[in-house]
Amino acid sequence: MTREPAIETLSAEILDAIRANAEHFPSHIRSRGRSYLTEGRVGPLEVESKRISATVRGGRKYRTIWQWDGHHADPLCSCPAGPVCKHAYALARAIDAARHVGAARAASAARARARDDRAKEAVRHPSSGFDPRAGDLPTGSAGTDLAEDLAEWARRRSEAPTRALRAVFGLDLEAPYRPVIWMEVRVTTPRLTDAPRSAQHLLQLAADLRRDRLLLAPPHARLLRVLAGAMPHAEPLPSGTQFGLKASTINRLLDSLSDSPLATWSDASPAVSNGRGGAAAGGRLRLGDAALEIVPVFCGDGPALRIMLAARWPDGRQTMLEEVVYVPTDDELYPSLVLADGAFWRVTEEPPPQLMRRFAQTGSLLVPETGRGRFLELLATSFATVGDTFAPHIRVHRARPVVTLDLAPNDWLEVRLFAHTGDDAWRPGVAAPGIVGFELGAEG
Repeated sequence: MTREPAIETLSAEILDAIRANAEHFPSHIRSRGRSYLTEGRVGPLEVESKRISATVRGGRKYRTIWQWDGHHADPLCSCPAGPVCKHAYALARAIDAARHVGAARAASAARARARDDRAKEAVRHPSSGFDPRAGDLPTGSAGTDLAEDLAEWARRRSEAPTRALRAVFGLDLEAPYRPVIWMEVRVTTPRLTDAPRSAQHLLQLAADLRRDRLLLAPPHARLLRVLAGAMPHAEPLPSGTQFGLKASTINRLLDSLSDSPLATWSDASPAVSNGRGGAAAGGRLRLGDAALEIVPVFCGDGPALRIMLAARWPDGRQTMLEEVVYVPTDDELYPSLVLADGAFWRVTEEPPPQLMRRFAQTGSLLVPETGRGRFLELLATSFATVGDTFAPHIRVHRARPVVTLDLAPNDWLEVRLFAHTGDDAWRPGVAAPGIVGFELGAEG
C-alpha cells in the first residue's frame, strides 16, 4: 500500500499561501471554521503534490480542497456556499496545525540526533565530558559571526526603505459591453514620486526585492508579492500602466488587500467620482461583510409593467442593478461581484449568464400580455421580491372546487373547473351577491 506524502513534503510557499488566503475569509466564516476544527469535523488530510483535500462534516459530508496553481492557493468545496465557506477555512486550519506538528516532530528528531552524536563523541573522548541537555551553543568564531550578523540586521533595519508602493483602482463606465475595473501600480523612489509603472517595471522591482529584502517596508513588500501574482491574470490597457481586472482577479486582490491603506480608489477617475457603485476617490478597496443575490423586481404597472434586476442584501435592502457596478464571474472558483456603497460584494445567486447578458442589453423586460397571470404567478412563488411586490394587491378566498360536465353543440363533452366561495347551492352562471367565483381557463 502506497503511503500518501506527508504535509512536510509541500513547500513553505504553498502552505503560507493557504494560510494567508484563509485569513481573508469573512470573520463569521472563520469563527464557524474554527469550531468545526475543534469539534473534529475535518477528516484525514490527503496530501498530493499541489493540493490537500479532506472530507469535512457539516450538515452532511463535503469534499473540500486547497489547490496550488503555481501562483495562488485556492479553495474548492462541494457545499452550496463554497468555495469561501467554513469547511474550506476548517481545512486550512487543519493544514496549518498539521504543519506545526510536523515541524515540531522534525525539530524533536533533530535534537535527539544531536544528543546521540554528543553521546558518541563523549565515548570516544571521555575527558571532554557530556551533558545530554546541552544545546549547540555558538562559541569562538561562530559567536563572533552571530554578533556581526545581528549588528548588520539592526543597522539595516534602522535605514528607511528606498522604495514605496501602492495600488490605485479606477472605473471605466464607457467601455464596450460592460464597465471595467482597472488597476494601476504607483511607485515612489528617490527619483520618482507616485509614478505609474508597467508590468515589466513591477517584475523588475520584485527581482530587486529578492536581492535586497529591505528595499521595501514589509507591508509594501507583501503588496508587491500580491500584485506580481495578479499581473498574469490582468489585461493590459492602451495606457500601458493600467490593467483591466476580471472578477477572479478582483476576488484574489480583495482576499489580500481589503481595507489596506495601500490599495485605494483613484482620485483622477471621473467614473469613481460620479457616484455609481459608491466608491469614493481616495477611499480604500473594501470587501463587504455579507453576500448578496441578484433578483427580479417590478416597475411600472398595467400594460407598462416591466421586470428589472436588483441587488438584494440579506437584510432586505435592495438597489437596482443599473445603479451599481456588476462584474460577472469568469472562473467557477470565484463568484460575480457587485460594487455598491463603496465596497465589493460577492454574489451567491444570480440569473444564468445568458439571461444576465440579455438584461444588460435591454435593461428590462416588458411583461407579456399573453399568459401574464401564469407568468407572474410563477415569478411570485419563486422569488420573494416579486411576491412582496404583489402581496398588497392579493386577496385570499377560502374557495370550494366544482367540476361541471357540459355537452357542446358539436356533441363533445366539455369538462370545466370552477372555484367559489358560496355553499352547495352555488351554480355557474347564476348571480349570487357576496360570492366570488372563478373558472380555471387555459391561462390559469
